[in-house]
Amino acid sequence: MKFSTKIALFLAIFMSFSQKIMAEEAKDYTPSDNTWCYAQVAYHEARGQGQTAMKLVLSVTHNRVKAQRWPRSACAVVYQSGQYAWTRGHRIGYSTPLSPADAQARAEALSLARSLRAGRWHPSISADHFLSPEALPRRHNGTPRFPAWAQCQGTEVTCVVYRGYKVRAPDFTYNGLWFYTLGG
Repeated sequence: MKFSTKIALFLAIFMSFSQKIMAEEAKDYTPSDNTWCYAQVAYHEARGQGQTAMKLVLSVTHNRVKAQRWPRSACAVVYQSGQYAWTRGHRIGYSTPLSPADAQARAEALSLARSLRAGRWHPSISADHFLSPEALPRRHNGTPRFPAWAQCQGTEVTCVVYRGYKVRAPDFTYNGLWFYTLGG
């Protein structure tokens, strides 16, 4: 068998495996299921950063669901306009084909989401916002485009300078993610 044929066969098997894993993960969930939405946000925002980062992202989403100023369901919070960049142009239930490594990350996110929803763990932080400065869109001069809530305005907040840009200091950071408790 030719090398190119072997590669094509491998890729076909790989894609079929990825699709099967995704179908298995999602089979018990409807596109608007809150557990699936929690899993999606943990996967998209913290994959490759470990279980602690995923739990922190889930905590922020859960804190918003429990607060009065945001929608009352995880799906409504996650897909609220302008909240998570990966949801732009996608409806609730959006899913993509996965490599085996990404399938494992999504399975971990789904397991954590199930545990959160079942009450087996609770957020230990009060943060209701987070961002990753490295993942922010860039201006023409290369500086990050921070969201309005993260920009330093006035003297009531502590500010830091990040790559020449004055921003609100985070409550804490973890693996490049910045966490804030803004409330209000």
